[in-house]
Amino acid sequence: MPRIEDEYLECAIYMYETKSDAEDSKDEGATGFIVGAESPPPIKVSYYAVTNTHVIRDGFTVIRVNTREGGHDVIEVPRDSWISHPLDDVSVCPIEPMLARHKSRYVRTASFLSEGLVNNYDIGPGDEVFMVGRFMGLQGTLTNLPIARFGAISMLPREEIENPIGNRTKHFLVEVRSISGFSGSPVFVYDTVPHNSKRATTFGPTLLGVDCGHFPSGSSMIKGGIAPVVPAWRISEVIRSAEITEARKKMEGKNP
Repeated sequence: MPRIEDEYLECAIYMYETKSDAEDSKDEGATGFIVGAESPPPIKVSYYAVTNTHVIRDGFTVIRVNTREGGHDVIEVPRDSWISHPLDDVSVCPIEPMLARHKSRYVRTASFLSEGLVNNYDIGPGDEVFMVGRFMGLQGTLTNLPIARFGAISMLPREEIENPIGNRTKHFLVEVRSISGFSGSPVFVYDTVPHNSKRATTFGPTLLGVDCGHFPSGSSMIKGGIAPVVPAWRISEVIRSAEITEARKKMEGKNP
């Protein structure tokens, strides 16, 4: 696995239940990340926070983001501001632009993996991935300190499995250790060595999707070591939804 750029660590945010929990760096919650949808020139970027629906349902709606001075800011987001995919375990919330004092990068929607790119690049088992998330117990006190975990795709989204919100959907299965705190983490796939006729050029890092837990669950989780990943195109479906459009209009109306 080649050295990854630091900017990928800087797209992760931490999710907490309350402002005081975020200020105290409480060992509860999950991960999320910032997405930026860029419009045609003149370029305008619309920002979104992304995490799992089960994270929001469990009440972890407060965002903690790093500042350039080495501390953090806490952003309280009402629970009803999060828009969830109707079936999959991903929720999105329109947010105001990150301020100049925030040390935060965003994942461009243009870098999302699509079903078409899966075929174009012949993506499949063995392709390397990395995940950026929150390691409970060593997550950072004054500032968020996300870590990277590494692995490979084990299976494409072929068979439906039950996701953490009780629906049967298709996920990427990835050989990477996902433990409590990593829910909502961005997972990236890339290749630096062209190796066949369908992959004549390198690609990525490209957003594969969102980590949503462990598979299989329960006592066999440790032996399994498989993380289900909600495909990136599910995030796009939420961002393009009428609900998100309406939520963004309301937010921009309050903050002209």
